[in-house]
Amino acid sequence: MGGLRRILTVTGEAAKKKVSALNDGIYRQPRFMDTVGPETALTKINIVMTKKQDKIKLSFEGTSPMLPDKPLNTFFQGIIGLSMVYFCGWFFYDLPANNGLLEVLEWDFPENTLVNAKGDVPTSISPFTQTCFAHGMFLAGARMSYSLDPLRAVAAWYQGFGVPIYGGVNQWNEPIADITPEINATGAGARPDMDGVDGAGAYFATMSDCSDVETTESDRPLLYLFRNYFKNSHGYGKFRGGAGVGFGLMIHHVPWLAMGSFGYGSKFPSTMGIFGGYAVPPVFIRTVGNSNIKTLLAESNTSLPHAMDKVYEDGNPETGADSHHHVTMTIRPMMNGDTFYLPVGGGAGYGDCLERDPENVLRDVNDNITSHWVARNIYKVSYDEQTLRLDIEKTEELRLAARQARLKNARPFDEFEMDWLKLRPLEEALKYYGAYPDPAMGKTVLPPGM
Repeated sequence: MGGLRRILTVTGEAAKKKVSALNDGIYRQPRFMDTVGPETALTKINIVMTKKQDKIKLSFEGTSPMLPDKPLNTFFQGIIGLSMVYFCGWFFYDLPANNGLLEVLEWDFPENTLVNAKGDVPTSISPFTQTCFAHGMFLAGARMSYSLDPLRAVAAWYQGFGVPIYGGVNQWNEPIADITPEINATGAGARPDMDGVDGAGAYFATMSDCSDVETTESDRPLLYLFRNYFKNSHGYGKFRGGAGVGFGLMIHHVPWLAMGSFGYGSKFPSTMGIFGGYAVPPVFIRTVGNSNIKTLLAESNTSLPHAMDKVYEDGNPETGADSHHHVTMTIRPMMNGDTFYLPVGGGAGYGDCLERDPENVLRDVNDNITSHWVARNIYKVSYDEQTLRLDIEKTEELRLAARQARLKNARPFDEFEMDWLKLRPLEEALKYYGAYPDPAMGKTVLPPGM
């Protein structure tokens, strides 16, 4: 027992020493989700991280109210647990992961908020709220730690979940209920000196495995039509986020399967960039009922889409009842031969796109990671689309013009803020948000039975 106590004490002292080396300051990061169950609606997690001497205090004043009849609430313990993903894995990476690290942390969870569930309120999809918060930790943590350890001030991995969930009976007449393994194929965030890792895993389970499609198909009533990295799946920047995985599925071997999806980030990005880097683009689902895909497969049709971007091109021969859905898609019966297409996002970008090495842009174009449109319009690279031969002088001219346009369009912050505060989301989007713009000013919501 004495040895264990000594380990905790030494760890706590080392953690305080490291925190003391950081600049004192307040680091704010509002976070938003665009779904409440199957409904499209805004909620807010307001993170205020105050570093003073050898302490870091996290406050959540201004967070959306607790939802008495919606399962998005989380107990505060879940927030503390997800904070350790950042602190143990990134900030205190050189210290033992034990309770001694908690010596430097203080918490302020306001009553009756989304992050401080009480009573009998439902919490079954609290991981959404917890991961949304965890992303804010990466953003605020990068700004806080940059002066001390800039190489650890990284952009965030993809945070929006976004994987199919299904249940029924498989081809061996066994009951099944599962999610597909692509939750473990998200892109890692870009780093200060290099791109993020493509298909890195899940930020909260970095040793996880995505599984071969053949392994999944062996006992799941699904046939993969394709699975690979897809264009523009990541955040752009001086260093881009790691690419995410796009895949297409067909219900196979069984008459039907109950299938849906869960996540957030279809109306606006779930994973924001850092230091000028771009966010990960929003994602959504496409399903095709009564699809002709089996006929096309039997014919060995060479025009079948083999990547996510090809699904939406004019040459796609698949026909049927085409529908598009929010990444939180309610579970419904999908029949044999129906198809389901879903992209899993990549990592966020780091730094200014105009500082990215043009050769790296063209490499990504060649690898089908970046589209020609993004190369020309975001990265401002001039080249021959057939040969990918770079025009260095023209690229420099385009980037100079882009910088000059930024200066021309720039406004003083006070002027920008004055106009920004006049804007307001639609009322239906604020149904669960609380008072706008500050949820803390709204009516207190009490849990059932209280």
